Amino acid sequence: MTVSEISNKSRKSRCTTTYLLSIVLLLFALFHAPQPAWAKKFVRVLPVDGTWWFVDSKNRTFISKGVDSVNINQDYIGHSKECPYERNAIARYQTTESWQKAAGDRLLLLNFNTLGAWSDSKVALESTGKKKQLYYTVILHAADSFDNWNHLGLCDFFDPKFALSTKALAEKICAPLKDDEKLIGYFGDNELPWVSAGNPLLLQYLNFDAEAPGRRAAVAFLQRHYPSFIDFNRVWNTQCHSWTELDEAKNITAPSGNREIKDRFEKDCEDFASLAASRYFDIIDLSIKAADPNHLNLGCRFSGYPGAPILRACASHVDVVSFNCYEPDPRKTIRKYASVGKPLLIGEFSFRSQDSGLPNSKGAGPIVQTQAIRGEWYESYVKNALSCPNIVGYHWFEHIDQPKEGRFDGENSNYGIANIHDEPYAELTHVMKQVNLEAENLHDKAGDY
Repeated sequence: MTVSEISNKSRKSRCTTTYLLSIVLLLFALFHAPQPAWAKKFVRVLPVDGTWWFVDSKNRTFISKGVDSVNINQDYIGHSKECPYERNAIARYQTTESWQKAAGDRLLLLNFNTLGAWSDSKVALESTGKKKQLYYTVILHAADSFDNWNHLGLCDFFDPKFALSTKALAEKICAPLKDDEKLIGYFGDNELPWVSAGNPLLLQYLNFDAEAPGRRAAVAFLQRHYPSFIDFNRVWNTQCHSWTELDEAKNITAPSGNREIKDRFEKDCEDFASLAASRYFDIIDLSIKAADPNHLNLGCRFSGYPGAPILRACASHVDVVSFNCYEPDPRKTIRKYASVGKPLLIGEFSFRSQDSGLPNSKGAGPIVQTQAIRGEWYESYVKNALSCPNIVGYHWFEHIDQPKEGRFDGENSNYGIANIHDEPYAELTHVMKQVNLEAENLHDKAGDY
């Protein structure tokens, strides 16, 4: 369905001739005005009558229906060089190219249209769909690629080398793809540790090594927020007696005290989280757009809700806010993200089944009894998600089951649309095919959220 078709459909319900005429004239001007080259050629996002969509080069609206990790060599056993699925796929298809074509054609048959994160982009190029399009996405892992991680497991976004590293990474990955019409855009990272229970970003940065740029940035932030060290210590109640001592202190903890002190501490933490997140998202966005101005910035695939300050910082820099959500009903989580008014993409969701023969002892998301129930939950999840006007895509995790012995992190779950013998789960994929086919019509009916 095109943008104009959706808008025409909604206009039928409007009653006054004057209002109809004004809308017609506005749309005529919009769609007949000269457009920049990128708008005619590359995927973009656009709200139509309050509902967000991806829009293709022919001005057609669509929902990104994706599958993550579409690779022939996905999920080695532990840290070994043994990949059961690759062995089985080569035995069946003989070559990687033949597998790429078969994998792409199967996704198209199931009415998926996107390769999610960690996928082989050549699957989109090799598929033989004539009337259907397979798009793909790329994940940069900007923070993971930076080698200066703190001992607490957090990247120092204030380190000038992080900006240089990200810029170089974008030039290497994004620049060669800038003219590819099948690319939707880039995820900066996946599930960064934005939130840690009882250990907010400000405390984490204050406990970086003394010479770390992030540590200096955190102390400078507090100096800007308090007229003097005495004022600061009335709230934080440290054992230090000066900013210099604070700069060298170790094991800084949250202050205890009355509600006023706790509120002020929480406000300090929120403001610093906004500062740190703004720096991260600004660096990612500038790096992507410098290397590739044609494609979308798809955010960082939040795990859980990061809090309003971080979310607002993200929304001010990205084209699409992405997050992973393994809840059976995503609507509560979606409402939180929809508060910033940006288009939203679910980067991961999945359900595992007991009848798969896999342990399912490690991994995110619910475990159900059968593949048929997996299908039922898929249908419910997608329909609930598409009822939100901000949703522009949903990506299933993942293409093939994990090995029963466990992958590099021990996960050993029934996430696949097919098993390691490349045999699709018929009851699940039957539902996927039908629901994916209906996705745009379902989203067209999205209401107030």
